[in-house]
Amino acid sequence: MALKKKDREILKILQSNARLSVRNIAQQLNMPPTTIHSRIKKMEREGIIKGYTVILDEKKLGILAKAFIFVSLSSKYKKANLNFIASKIAKYPQVQEVCVISGDWDLIIKLKSNNTDDIGNFALNLRKINGVEKTFTSIVFETYKELPNVVLV
Repeated sequence: MALKKKDREILKILQSNARLSVRNIAQQLNMPPTTIHSRIKKMEREGIIKGYTVILDEKKLGILAKAFIFVSLSSKYKKANLNFIASKIAKYPQVQEVCVISGDWDLIIKLKSNNTDDIGNFALNLRKINGVEKTFTSIVFETYKELPNVVLV
């Protein structure tokens, strides 16, 4: 969907601080607050803005481990149950992302947990799901960049 330049500017500001008032955004963009308010409401109705959230410091909350788990499904289950299996995996609270990918693996899971033991147990339990043939777990040692923002050019 093509957005107007001012809408992109509003979104950039909201991504940096969603708690800013409409008045503050209007001042930054030199626009009337009513215009800003109506543009934001329109983007909410259209589903461009899906919600507002807070970014937490995971380490201070004891979430100290992150991993990417690659999943390969047996050929018998691949076509018929890929979406079902991905949806089932996505329901686990420690799962951040589940993506269908190309290549030798069918899914990649981004997982965050308190420790690597929890990640190991999760990976073992994945193998109990009908259709999961094999998994490969890669533990993250250090993250240099992780942003929730969408790049708006």
